[in-house]
Amino acid sequence: MRNTAISLLAGKGHTSFMDNIFFSFAFSEFKTLVEHITKRMGESVTLQRCGLKPFHLAQLEAFKAAPLENSLQCVRNSRYMICLLGQNIGSEAENGKTYIELEIEAALEADVDVFAFLIGPEYDTLNNMPPAVRRVYDRLSDCVTIGQLPTLDSEAIARQITNKLEDDVWQTLGEEEKLTLASDLLDVSGFPRHRLDRLPEGVRKQLTRIYRPVTQDKVSSPLAADLSQRKQWAYQSLTYGHQEQALKNLQKAIKEFGSDFFSCFWLSRLYALHGTREEHWRSSQQYAETLEKMLKDEDTLLTSLHLTHLGRAYCFQKDFTKAESLLLQAIEAYPTYEALEFLAEVYLMQREKSNNIEWLHKAVDTMSSLLRFKLSHYVLVADRFTEKYPYTFTEVNTEVSHKLDSFYFNMHKSLTDNQQWAKQRLSLSAPQPPALLKEAALLQRAYVASQYVWQNYRLLRRASSQLTTRFINIQQQLDQLREQKKYQDQEYQVLAEALTEARAFLKARHERLEEVITAKEQEQAARRKLQAGNIMGVIMFIAMGAGFNQSPNIGFPLLVGLILTLCIRTVLSTKKAKAVKNTEEEVNYVSEINRSLALSLSSFNNKIGQIELKALLHPLLEEVEKLRESDITEAEHQLTTLYQNQSEQLNQNAATCQQELALLKHQTSTWLTKVNEFEQYSVSAHSGQYNHLMTRKGRIDVARKAELGSGKLEAIFFTCDESPLTGRALHSGGNRLDAWFDNPAVARSLIAMTDNRTQQQQTTQQQTNHEYGQ
Repeated sequence: MRNTAISLLAGKGHTSFMDNIFFSFAFSEFKTLVEHITKRMGESVTLQRCGLKPFHLAQLEAFKAAPLENSLQCVRNSRYMICLLGQNIGSEAENGKTYIELEIEAALEADVDVFAFLIGPEYDTLNNMPPAVRRVYDRLSDCVTIGQLPTLDSEAIARQITNKLEDDVWQTLGEEEKLTLASDLLDVSGFPRHRLDRLPEGVRKQLTRIYRPVTQDKVSSPLAADLSQRKQWAYQSLTYGHQEQALKNLQKAIKEFGSDFFSCFWLSRLYALHGTREEHWRSSQQYAETLEKMLKDEDTLLTSLHLTHLGRAYCFQKDFTKAESLLLQAIEAYPTYEALEFLAEVYLMQREKSNNIEWLHKAVDTMSSLLRFKLSHYVLVADRFTEKYPYTFTEVNTEVSHKLDSFYFNMHKSLTDNQQWAKQRLSLSAPQPPALLKEAALLQRAYVASQYVWQNYRLLRRASSQLTTRFINIQQQLDQLREQKKYQDQEYQVLAEALTEARAFLKARHERLEEVITAKEQEQAARRKLQAGNIMGVIMFIAMGAGFNQSPNIGFPLLVGLILTLCIRTVLSTKKAKAVKNTEEEVNYVSEINRSLALSLSSFNNKIGQIELKALLHPLLEEVEKLRESDITEAEHQLTTLYQNQSEQLNQNAATCQQELALLKHQTSTWLTKVNEFEQYSVSAHSGQYNHLMTRKGRIDVARKAELGSGKLEAIFFTCDESPLTGRALHSGGNRLDAWFDNPAVARSLIAMTDNRTQQQQTTQQQTNHEYGQ
């Protein structure tokens, strides 16, 4: 039983299961506080409009008793997790970790946005943190921002946490702060003066003329100083919303010092937008006529605002035809939120007067354009129009919503299709995307659409990581196969050289063995001749003795014969000794050949690394003296067989790599198609309004494709047949690959592989080198 820690799931109504707020906290410490926070969150209009409606579970004890995996699965399926850390982090669950720690890990792994808060007066500094809390803090500090709420005031804590969540929602929708109407008269919708420095140079230069009434370089005389002071007073009045005082100062400036751009612009604007009677609107037109003479050709935005003011004045005067024409000219010169808003109101006012369906259709088209242009402004306008034209705008808003249904459906379908593809083809799992019910409010639709875009990008980004990893692995395998083939050839050449050299030794030995046989035959012949000479000497000696016994005349000839016989024997003995020496030399030469053969085989054996090849040499080394050419022939046959088998195995491995490479090429091409479709139809949709969550969490940027210089992602490397560059694309520091890949260098090779023209040029070479993956 979980008795000291609890996790609370908040969210119901029209919220899908993905859009939940999960609370992770020590139950004994923060149960009452969490109940108060959920109550305040339930009162948040922002969270309600986005479908985030937290509620407190009726039976916390029952939830406490549920298995841990149930709690972790709730975390994974949540949109936010609020982690409250006080003086303890609850009881241990498993593996030495508490429930809070396991829930945090599950949230981070599932890409759930985590907001952590240190609660209590002890946390006015981080030095008083208990060890267990410090462990969680260190784990979280690397991944999320941790807020400090050094108080026990439940209301203050609840408000700050709710505000934090609301701020994140508005950032997801592309707003830096909560959506409100202009705080002062100076704000031109879409171009707030506090963001002037962030605007493009051309726009900033134009707006400077209306947002900065005083420039030091022009205050060069007392008269100019007086004019500047008057305009400064008018500017301050506008800042504080003092319309009447601003009008008086602007009118005095013109009366005393003559017409200037700043004064004419704001007088025309104030009378057109905030006038209440006929003379106000006519005054707006008069000042607009004067202003028109001061406009330059490059003042497209100022011209648009000028035409908008005129159109607004004519609209209030019921000259709808003139108003429509002027507002359409304003949109053509430079589209602004105001021009679309006021044009839509022209159509709404005429629809209120008649049932002509034309005005309804025009209002729907204009409001649809405004929605695609800036959703937050549409929401503000919708509130105003709903109050002012309840019936008519309900018609318009319903039609706009119906037109958007297909767009949101397509975004959802794109995500689910990509998830299915990633799961089936790449074995990548992804969280279930939040469903969007038909009755969902507009803000909720936009909020969910932003999640669709982020989840789609994250999924495709994970897919790119897997594709590049596989590409690297396959290339490494091919490199290894090439090295193995090279090594195999080298080993084969070494052993073939060893057998060739051994065969040469055997040939030399065979020749020497024949010489040995000849020498031995010559030795035997010499021995026989010497033996015959010995016998002849004995016979001559006996005969000589007998001859001398009979008569000296007989003995002396026989003595001469004996001496000749001895001389002949000496000659024969010399020949016999030479023959013996020759035989010994030939035998020694054969022995030397055997030793050289053994040394040669041993040397080649040391050069060979493969055990299989060494096994072929070992029998040849065992009895070199008995080695025959038939043994060499058998070894060569075995070597050829082994080489063919190893080559076949390498070929099979290479063929497998090539098949994987072909599959990778196909999947990369599919991935590129999905990326291009994602950028063209999701990232580029509605002026890129749904990209803020993606750019913030993905740490990437969005720019027009025309600015980046390429349409399709693969067009970075090779020319693609594509239409003029339209839409937006992702990049990081101007590099599109950095937004999609961890290793752009590998990405280049991966994407280049999908170029069919390059593949066709390489076909012949691939067929030649296919066996070894070259």
